[in-house]
Amino acid sequence: RTAGSEDTARQCRDLADIDRTAVQFLILDNHDCRWLSEIYLKQSLHRRQNPLEILMIEMRMDQRCALITGGSKGIGFAAAMNFVRAGANVAIVARRPEVIEEARQALAGEGKGKAVGIAGDVSNAADCTRIFATAEKELGRVDVLLNNAGTHSNGPFEAATDEIWQRDFDLKLFSAIRLARAALPGMKERKWGRIINVINTGAKWPRHGSAPTSVTRAAGMARACAGKASARAAI
Repeated sequence: RTAGSEDTARQCRDLADIDRTAVQFLILDNHDCRWLSEIYLKQSLHRRQNPLEILMIEMRMDQRCALITGGSKGIGFAAAMNFVRAGANVAIVARRPEVIEEARQALAGEGKGKAVGIAGDVSNAADCTRIFATAEKELGRVDVLLNNAGTHSNGPFEAATDEIWQRDFDLKLFSAIRLARAALPGMKERKWGRIINVINTGAKWPRHGSAPTSVTRAAGMARACAGKASARAAI
């Protein structure tokens, strides 16, 4: 197991001893899920309760509006599904129109919230501007920005060309910077907002041959913009 898995496993053991209402979201890799499943399966058998019911609390997002990149599948789609079920209005973004429309339809019947699909390439600066403007037009505002777009790109360090590096930075880092820059003014004005940047475990514990993903996912953009923004706008 990696050091990261051991650390998370210890945290999971600690979580097993605290009130479950303190737990909202856990995004874990496969190693951690096995540790976690053992802990909560034992608890659920003891309580005769579904293990997932122990992990999750009811979350309400009524009338909140969220923009989610990489929202047609995986973590992005799962987040969008839970947001809609919690009452939020959601705009999801992906490159292919047919894929984003299929995901939008799946979301539409899951709650009272509005589901919007926006086809676009967040690695492109002009598309980021258009995507955010479309989300604001369709939803009225953006309260929550979830930066999730990206693919896993890795290989030998010496084989990664400038073009490969630039493509990964544009997709995973600059897209988050551009969309956060667009979202922050409205969040500050309303004195409420959330910006969430999805990373992977390789960003904290990079393995050999994990570049460029382990580098672009680790960039500290969120902390860099959080200081005054969080103090003044509850972000």
